Amino acid sequence: MSALLGQCVKQILFLSFGLVWILPQGVAAQESLAPGEFGKAIDFRRAAAGMIGSQSLVKTPFTVELIVKLDSKSGFNILLANEPKASSSHWELYSFAKTGYLSAYLPGSGTSHVKSTVDICDGEWHLVAMQMSPDRIRLFVDGQKVADQEVEVVAPENDGSTMAVGRLVEGGIGCDGVLDTLRIRQGLHRPQQDLVQDLAMDQDTLALWDFSQVDDEGSFVNSSNRVEKLILIPAVKIENQSADSGQQTDSDPEKITGHWGEDAIGFRWTEDDSVDGRWQGMDKGPFLATGLQVEDQVVLKGLVVSLDSNSEGAICYDTSTMTPRAMWGGEFIRTEAPRYGLIRHPRPGGPLTWRGIQGSAWGDQAVHYQALWPRPQSCVLGYTVNGIGVLEAPEGFSGTTPGQCLRTLQVEAHEQPLEMNLAHVIAGAVTKKQRESWTIVSSLIDPESAVAFRFLGSNPIPEMDFVTQPGQAFQTLKLVLPESQQAQQLQIVVGNAEDLLQGDALLGVEALNFDELQQPGPLLWGEPLETQGSAGEVQAGLRMDVISVPFDNPHRALMFLSGIDFFENGTAAICTVHGDVWLVDGLDREMERVTWRRYATGLYQPLGLRIVEQQIHVLGKDQITRLQDRDGNGEADLYINFNNQGSTSAGTHDYATCLEVDRDGNFYYARGNTGIERVSKDGSRHEVIATGLRNPNGMGLGPNGLLTAAPQEGEWTPASNIAVVKEQGHYGYRGPQPNANRPLGYDRPMIWLPRLLDNSSGGQVWLPEEGWGPLNGAMIHLSFGRCWPLLVLPEKIQGDWQAGAIRLPFQSRSGLCRGAVHPGTGELYLTGLKGWASASVDDGSLVRLSPVSNQISLPVRQEVLANGLILTFGDALDESTVQDPNNWSAEQWNYRYAADYGSADYKVSAPGQQGHDEVEIKSVTLLQDRRQVFIEIPKIQPVMQLAISYRIADHRKRGMDQTVYLTLHHLGEKTGEPGPHAATIQLDRFARPRREELETGLILRLSQQRIDGGFERDVRVNRFAALELDGLHVSPTIEPRELKAIFEGWLYVDRSQPVDFHGFGAGSADLSVNDQVLIAETHPEKGESTWSGILLEKGLNRVELTWDTPKEPTAGFQLMWSSIDFEREPIPSNRWFHDPSNPGLVRAKTERLARGDFARFQCYRCHQLSDDILKSPQRMTELDFEAPSLSRVGKDLKASWLYHWIMNPHSLDAQSEMPTLFDPQNPEHQETVSNLVAFLRSKSQLEEENAKDRELNAETNPSQTKDEQEAGEYLFEEIGCIACHQLHNEVPNSTRISLQHVEQKYTRDSIRAFLKNPSRNQKHHRMPAFHLDDSELNQLSAFLLSLGNDHELAEVEEGHVEEGEKAFVEYGCANCHATNNSKDNSTRARRWSVPATSLRPDEGCLRSSDSKAKKSASFPMIPNFNFEEPRRERLSQWVDEQLPTLAYDSPEERAERWFQDLRCYSCHQRDGRGGELAEILFDESIQGLTPERLPDLSWAGDKFNEKWLGQFLAEGSEKPLRPWLRARMPMFSEYGHGIARGWHRQHAPSTHSESTSEPENLALAELGKPLLGQLQGFDCRQCHALGQMPATGDQKTQVALGINLLDAADRLKYGYYRRWMLDPLRIDPLTKMPRYSEDRKTTKVTEVLNGEAMPQFDAIWLYLQHMRHEGSHEGQPD
Repeated sequence: MSALLGQCVKQILFLSFGLVWILPQGVAAQESLAPGEFGKAIDFRRAAAGMIGSQSLVKTPFTVELIVKLDSKSGFNILLANEPKASSSHWELYSFAKTGYLSAYLPGSGTSHVKSTVDICDGEWHLVAMQMSPDRIRLFVDGQKVADQEVEVVAPENDGSTMAVGRLVEGGIGCDGVLDTLRIRQGLHRPQQDLVQDLAMDQDTLALWDFSQVDDEGSFVNSSNRVEKLILIPAVKIENQSADSGQQTDSDPEKITGHWGEDAIGFRWTEDDSVDGRWQGMDKGPFLATGLQVEDQVVLKGLVVSLDSNSEGAICYDTSTMTPRAMWGGEFIRTEAPRYGLIRHPRPGGPLTWRGIQGSAWGDQAVHYQALWPRPQSCVLGYTVNGIGVLEAPEGFSGTTPGQCLRTLQVEAHEQPLEMNLAHVIAGAVTKKQRESWTIVSSLIDPESAVAFRFLGSNPIPEMDFVTQPGQAFQTLKLVLPESQQAQQLQIVVGNAEDLLQGDALLGVEALNFDELQQPGPLLWGEPLETQGSAGEVQAGLRMDVISVPFDNPHRALMFLSGIDFFENGTAAICTVHGDVWLVDGLDREMERVTWRRYATGLYQPLGLRIVEQQIHVLGKDQITRLQDRDGNGEADLYINFNNQGSTSAGTHDYATCLEVDRDGNFYYARGNTGIERVSKDGSRHEVIATGLRNPNGMGLGPNGLLTAAPQEGEWTPASNIAVVKEQGHYGYRGPQPNANRPLGYDRPMIWLPRLLDNSSGGQVWLPEEGWGPLNGAMIHLSFGRCWPLLVLPEKIQGDWQAGAIRLPFQSRSGLCRGAVHPGTGELYLTGLKGWASASVDDGSLVRLSPVSNQISLPVRQEVLANGLILTFGDALDESTVQDPNNWSAEQWNYRYAADYGSADYKVSAPGQQGHDEVEIKSVTLLQDRRQVFIEIPKIQPVMQLAISYRIADHRKRGMDQTVYLTLHHLGEKTGEPGPHAATIQLDRFARPRREELETGLILRLSQQRIDGGFERDVRVNRFAALELDGLHVSPTIEPRELKAIFEGWLYVDRSQPVDFHGFGAGSADLSVNDQVLIAETHPEKGESTWSGILLEKGLNRVELTWDTPKEPTAGFQLMWSSIDFEREPIPSNRWFHDPSNPGLVRAKTERLARGDFARFQCYRCHQLSDDILKSPQRMTELDFEAPSLSRVGKDLKASWLYHWIMNPHSLDAQSEMPTLFDPQNPEHQETVSNLVAFLRSKSQLEEENAKDRELNAETNPSQTKDEQEAGEYLFEEIGCIACHQLHNEVPNSTRISLQHVEQKYTRDSIRAFLKNPSRNQKHHRMPAFHLDDSELNQLSAFLLSLGNDHELAEVEEGHVEEGEKAFVEYGCANCHATNNSKDNSTRARRWSVPATSLRPDEGCLRSSDSKAKKSASFPMIPNFNFEEPRRERLSQWVDEQLPTLAYDSPEERAERWFQDLRCYSCHQRDGRGGELAEILFDESIQGLTPERLPDLSWAGDKFNEKWLGQFLAEGSEKPLRPWLRARMPMFSEYGHGIARGWHRQHAPSTHSESTSEPENLALAELGKPLLGQLQGFDCRQCHALGQMPATGDQKTQVALGINLLDAADRLKYGYYRRWMLDPLRIDPLTKMPRYSEDRKTTKVTEVLNGEAMPQFDAIWLYLQHMRHEGSHEGQPD
């Protein structure tokens, strides 16, 4: 940035949470300044200021002080903001709109607002201050404390905290004022009392900006001499700020528009820009029950009542106390757009005209809300106070100010006085005036308001009193209603003081007739709407019909259908989540005229409905409401509060869901924060009967009284499940509650539901006992996430319920959650709605499930046995397909109960390893009734998830391709008997190995004719059936020219299936499968060969592919496959297996191991290679690797450790590649090594003062605090160090490197430097660099140095530098190592020069450890590498036969070597193996860290673009791709591009294109944007950020955190993207990414591109490519 920003191009700073700062053009620092109180001040109307990396400044406790002058309070003024609002650690210091009160806002704390009553927006200079400690906020104005409140401050989420001055970090709200000085001090300090002097430095000052100093970059200098500087960032226009708690008005800054404008790039984006705001336009009726955000408070059980028929103004009651909380003019309410208005509370629709009293209007008297009578102009509310009935009718009051209210109350006769708190007034300033019968009290807290009241009739006159509450600066106006023998009518007007004191409207108020008001009124919603139904296709003997929902209706009502039940006459009552109930008729067989009548409105997010005794009961978040239609006109005219005793939280995800009624008439429902709640039949009693259910969106109550609930996967809920609810049960959420009957800490569910089956659950419903044939009485579970119903097969063993579940072959267009059986036809009707974690397309859906025949091609019952299980099907089956075990497969896994969000799948055989175990099915027997199938599983065991898949046929030969998922808590006692055929089953037509004996990959045999006529041959393992020919060597011995390649191995499938094989490349290809030779095809040029309908048998299939290249090959070859189950794809690497004992392969592996040893141990440093090798551009890369430079060794390493390392490196590290040169018992050698140490230390000696510092550092540094060590220990596990290292050789025979000598080896400075840059002394060091900041470096260093070692290293005797320098050369150290001495470097070339071909076993370096080495003047000591005999022999033989192959290398083989050398498998799985970190943490974690799922690398070469992958592996990413992971991806700077190149070539990229069919189709790309959204798309944005735009979901609504979509075009290859979008679960069965195309041809988004899946996915792809292209040029010079 130059000194004048006006001379710069636009610059962008990328912040956390996907935000950016666009640095303003044309505004220099000096131009942003104005006169201040003591000097210069920054004018926030010209520019704001910001800082990245502010965490150290705002670490509690701290004090911040500002000298400011604010000129307006029409909106909010942001003084200081830390982190964006999306951050849980966000806070802001600001002045409140309208009042100007100094306030603080902390949304992540339990309190959120700290508010004073001091106006600082008066155009005067003020010193404002905030003290923040971990549990308290104090605010000060001009030295006086004005607010003091307990809070729970959330610590910053990252070390790169961002702070903005004069605006929010993300923009949107700015400041109308100027800032003279800003000071931040560590600790809590009382601010100075006045402004007689400017703020000054003291010993605790962390930052001080007085805006008097500007550096060369145009930034404001921190006077505390710290590095933090304030940079200029854009100001926010003041006229666009709203007085609505930080929200922008409709007059937001004009956006850049156009094809790829600001909406696409998103630099000014807020969440509201892309969400659904339709609820605001919905006609909600005359009232709405809702939680209401009123300034800084939430009315939890709010009831908003319109004050007139035009919705001009409203009043909000708190129904828990029947206290008016607020009144306003303008719109009815203002709803929030995100998530359809459901995850933020609505707000008043206009400016407040009155704020309610604190506490209850009725004091300590018992209040119970009873009912509401709706009317267009004046709803009537009924409630009791101390058992005395009160009717109240609020209505608008005419005056000069809208939003004034007349409340008329009728209190029935009562024998005891009632007290009513009416308003708060200013103590000692009360003004009373009498106007006829009205008493008017002014001087309220709101100075422009007044309250008037009167009693009508000859009732006793009420007493009026003003009560002062302790600690309050105001008084409460209290009315005492004396006892009365008749009903009393009290009228209250709250309004503008001038209107009440002088206007005529007050004198014209009349009494109300409540008898008339309670009578049914006219129709509010007119005639019913009409739709039709359409019959669906028959599947498995069932049919799902679709009834159209009237989305387009005159009320603009949203139709998110959330509950259903039936009246006896067949009329359905359906509720919607936005507050309606509809009556639906015409649900007959034809469904030609289905009518929808709007029956009720204004309910609070109803998510459950039941009809009891022909009356509708609706569950809202606030209460159960009973609806009555007293005049029978089809609209409810009485809303009765049946029960509102359940608690309601301010959290917007705390839904109350479902509603069930048992045989005794008791009601049940579920709530996210509590569990299962029960209400008595008469509504008088409420209780919580079970806990630990995470956000359940459904329940069920079976005819036998079985009560079930379905919590959602998340924290302490490993997977979605169906639980059988029992009283006092606890199902895991919020942590374990173990007892004698609950040893696991939670009650196990009936069944766990894998994501593949259900990622977000709805309710359960039972089919009738007749009319459904084999499904009579069956249990149906509804998947809200997958939008389909499941058939559940429950059984009870040893008193515990367990079950299986299978998907029914239908899918709705929205998330299914409720169901009810038609009382006449017995058909099942299901409702659904669009929402979070769902594959929904439509807002809502209504479908009908009907039986078509008694032949149901599904399993309808299960019975678990001691040796397998019996599945009973609803139709007779085909014996030949059923009894063929090749058609069946099974796998099992467990979940892990922990605080993490959900769980990975873990092998039963290895509990710490992610994945599934294959389960052997020995035989399958179709029993006599031809419906029951006994599946013999000898090793069946209790398991959390068992999946049994089969591809069989029914008796009509119709295919059944299905999977049943079971949870087994117990095995049955019965034993199944296999049929006679089981004894004769022969699974193999030829000898097959056991899969356990094999390893993944294929054997690749290569042969090539040499110029002399002979043949060069090579063998290796290939991960895929692919080979690239692009001018580089195929292997060290095979050139990139005409050759023959034979791939051979075993292809595994879990059940018998026909597939098509596809070969891509030029030349001829012969394919043999299970000894069946297929027709060969030849392509002179690049082409495709197809072998169709090849039947693969269950298990291992022997495959051999021979490829003969053309004489001049220009491309490689790749074998792919496809079937009816999946699109064409490379055959997955974990499907290929080979015999590792193959003699040819063993020989080739031996040669490659020797080749690797020659390079790794740098034999070429002493043993001369030919120029043919050294000058070959394709030589083995490791020949260019350097040994560590020793220029810093004297400073970095302690002398004692260095001595022992040189003397005998294997005693300190058994895996060392450093040879032993000396005998520790030889005095001459001891002296020589001492001399070497002296010489090496002399190479890095510093001045004496620094040497003393190092000696101090060698001791325990005082800064190595216990806190640092503990933090370092956590970091050691958290970022993954533990994957490659162990602390003290605690795991015998482990390949993980021990750290037991760290404290003996390093000083604090040197280990810190090494951790920061491990390759600083060795360019190709295998230890990668992590992104460690200074704090983390200190913590990790402190922990490692605290490990200590019981074995002390002896001190070193002082050596002679000159003698050591001679020994360094004479002993050959200089052959490998450099120092900073040019003499050393010159002799290093060849002090020893021995031909490499002279290497012989048991001679020289290859001698055994106990043999004596021959010495000579030239070779005073021969290195000893401690090689065992086989290793020595193979190296010697390889040198004789294969040494010239060092001239060539294969990128594929190099990548595989480095994958092993760099221990990538320690953290990552690949080809079904690896991922050791999870098991290590499971076994060893001291911190109790639970394993997390790291990316699987099986498809890395096919998935990622080579350039991006290489750069990512080598340089890392500016921001973590997956910031939610603890483990940290390090940088392999010298290896990344080589690995990427090799992995890329493993897929023979020359055989296929990586582009879409229409790369330049902008019209198609234009359709990609809505497809990413909610309304016309797949809601990708719920989990994925898009450039600078964060994901629209939050922690509760996201299925899972996803990678930024804008990276896709750079990261992904199109072919992989295409396969992923079609079927992500096939590539990664553990992914939470939903499958959007069930048939791989169409999606449910039929409105775009006719619902065709691939064109839609191409549109998204092209849109993202254009987004990346446009975004990458944003802010660049022309």
